Amino acid sequence: MTLATDDPNSVKAFSRQTRGTVLGFTFDTVSSTCLLPEGKFDEVARLAEEALLPGGEGLPLEDIQKLLGKLESVAQLFPFMKGFRWQLLQWLRAALVEPDRPARLPKAASEDLKIWIAALKTAKSGLPIAKPPNSPPIGTLNLVSNAAGRPPPGSSDSNGGTSIGIDKNTCWFAASLKWPLGLMWAAQDKTSIYEAIAMIIPFLTTPNCLRHRRIHLFSNNIAVVWAWEKRHTKEEALTSIIIRTLHILEAYLPCKIFVSHLPRVSTPSAATADRLTRSSTTTASDRRLLTHNFNHFPQPFLKWIHNPSMNWNLAREIIETWK
Repeated sequence: MTLATDDPNSVKAFSRQTRGTVLGFTFDTVSSTCLLPEGKFDEVARLAEEALLPGGEGLPLEDIQKLLGKLESVAQLFPFMKGFRWQLLQWLRAALVEPDRPARLPKAASEDLKIWIAALKTAKSGLPIAKPPNSPPIGTLNLVSNAAGRPPPGSSDSNGGTSIGIDKNTCWFAASLKWPLGLMWAAQDKTSIYEAIAMIIPFLTTPNCLRHRRIHLFSNNIAVVWAWEKRHTKEEALTSIIIRTLHILEAYLPCKIFVSHLPRVSTPSAATADRLTRSSTTTASDRRLLTHNFNHFPQPFLKWIHNPSMNWNLAREIIETWK
């Protein structure tokens, strides 16, 4: 049964062949690549150039929605670009406050939009078809993280974040980081920020051990698990900065990260990680497990954690210390 006649341009309807356009993208099964059709690229480029125009009045809400919608569709095929959406989404949220007035592109969002344009130009000539999301394979390097929020008023406890690596029932990695006052002042009681920082600890202290590995991260905070899936959180800028940093470090090392939820103290390693997050619960045997300390963290990260800021280039600054 024929559902539709073949399109002469191989768009949407065509017979068995190795190249065709579906859902706004052209797929080539011989080279295993997909590319952005000329017309779609031109429309996105026009909107992006208008938004980036120096001294321009910005874009109306409808054009912002159209631009971000097209970028969202591109991110489905090129997962790496998912890490560069938060600033643009904030631009959209600002435009929704005054929908009748054009909204100017903030500086931080303009930097991310330039990255998108570079990616789109590459997509125009073709990129490898991304593998679909899958479950963690056998043989991953497993790391369990946990974090305690700021202690209650009047408490003498010193809280922080911990990450533990277990291989064949042996602890090969353990690092703990106590929260400085600057972070607690900025994060307050927003647990996702603390948990995201705990999750990134091994990538900051022992990156060479993670290079070319499949890493399975376990967190007891379900919000962080979903944040990794989307590569940002809706409300928390600081959490999104850490998630984006982890996302870029994954690509730079390179390695493959899987993130799963693990209920608090549900395994021996999770229980140990939980004890290490508070000075009042840490035992002498727990301390002997620690392989890395404060001195192993890169200076750009230590500077940021003492005075958290909207530094969306944190990953680049960390990578510079590795060169």
